Amino acid sequence: MDVENNFIKPILSFHFSKGHSEAEAYADISKEYGPYGITLRTIYKWYRLFRSNDYCYTDSDSLLSSHRLVDELKITNINKKCNQNKERLNRVKDVAIQTAITRIQKPPNPEEDTFVQYPKKQSKKRVKLTDEYIINLVNSNPTLNMEELAKLANSTASTICYRIKKINSSSSGEIIKYVSKRTKDGKLDQNGKSIAKYNTKIKDEFIIDLINQNPDLNMKELSKLASISE
Repeated sequence: MDVENNFIKPILSFHFSKGHSEAEAYADISKEYGPYGITLRTIYKWYRLFRSNDYCYTDSDSLLSSHRLVDELKITNINKKCNQNKERLNRVKDVAIQTAITRIQKPPNPEEDTFVQYPKKQSKKRVKLTDEYIINLVNSNPTLNMEELAKLANSTASTICYRIKKINSSSSGEIIKYVSKRTKDGKLDQNGKSIAKYNTKIKDEFIIDLINQNPDLNMKELSKLASISE
């Protein structure tokens, strides 16, 4: 009975006060709470009660109680699952992503005890691999091998390797002084001047990175950079 009086009654009385039909109320409630939040049969039962002479209907039953309850349910759900991103929260409560974001960003009411505390998630952004960045990356980390340098740049070892080759080959001297080092599996990686055979198996990821990070090169120049045929 507590569920009916504290949850079902205020929500349905709100829709009834707005002049929504049973079908319209069910459609809105299903969007918010799923198809089994409040069944159509229950909605018909309460609407018959609202229309009867035995029930004294007042706005105090509906608007404030319904909105307050809905807000508290969303706040409780988000705070309990604060380690989840907005897409997963959307699946949990079957609420549109934009609705969740709007409710999260709404300024808290100082008169209320609870408010949404959603921690911001930091996403890794791919660094733009300019010549200057590659030079500083390698020369500032002389003890790191190619794989470790790639991890710092959020890129691949193949990409870093080929960029070193390009920079050194386009200059009069050896700008990047990379010394071969042992990788985790004990193999010796290549230095900045002879890296054409580093990762002889050309992967899709390498090709994608190669093209995206060298937009000014044509196909012939890209193939030369990667030491493969066009």
